[in-house]
Amino acid sequence: MVKRERSLEREGEKRKPSLEEMIAQAGAFEVRPEFVEHATVEIMKRFQEKGLTMHEDITNDIYNQYWGQLIVRRESPEKLIDAILHDKDIEIGFDPAKFGDKYLNCAVWAHGEDAGMRNAFLEGFSRMKGIVMIEAFKPNPDMKVEELSKAIKFLPGAKGTEVIDRTRCRAAEGRIHPEDMRFVILQVEVQHFPEDQLTEKELERLAEYEEAVERGERPPEEPGKKYVWRGFTFEEVQEETRAMAAK
Repeated sequence: MVKRERSLEREGEKRKPSLEEMIAQAGAFEVRPEFVEHATVEIMKRFQEKGLTMHEDITNDIYNQYWGQLIVRRESPEKLIDAILHDKDIEIGFDPAKFGDKYLNCAVWAHGEDAGMRNAFLEGFSRMKGIVMIEAFKPNPDMKVEELSKAIKFLPGAKGTEVIDRTRCRAAEGRIHPEDMRFVILQVEVQHFPEDQLTEKELERLAEYEEAVERGERPPEEPGKKYVWRGFTFEEVQEETRAMAAK
């Protein structure tokens, strides 16, 4: 396996690997800007080929449009990409060996509030070489979603300047079926996002980053200046949004 990973890494220098190769051998690649950019391009292309609708403005096109209540969760990009492209279930649960028998692993999100979505981005460590993905789904009857009475409800934020509201966090266990999915959020640092697909505001964000690097300063750390987001909605969320708007 080690030899295969190394050969794939060398091969990746000559040709761009497929998305399937990147998922299967994610650990074989270094976190290079060209890898993250290529992976981002492939994810956006393949999701749209699968029938998902891509949105540049996730606040107005997704957050402000969907009026239902969903569960949001930071998911392993490899697992999420594979499930979407091949119509697979995603199993969620707990890892007793690492974190204990039961713990918070998702959050409730609804129109008009951002605590749940913020928790989804903050909780968990799943990423693929700098790519972070959030899944939003409607829990099915076979899934167990519960509050944990002993869980910490509020945490101090960076340098104690803010409080992180975790009252929307939940512990979930079960399987997410393809028909349960409503939307996915992709987050990539601005310097790794394909420049030709950046909006005008995002290009300004990139220029600010590059100017800071040239001055030898630390680039901006605020999420609104550090990241680029793209959202992908499934047909189910579009149908439900139209139905809610008609009421």
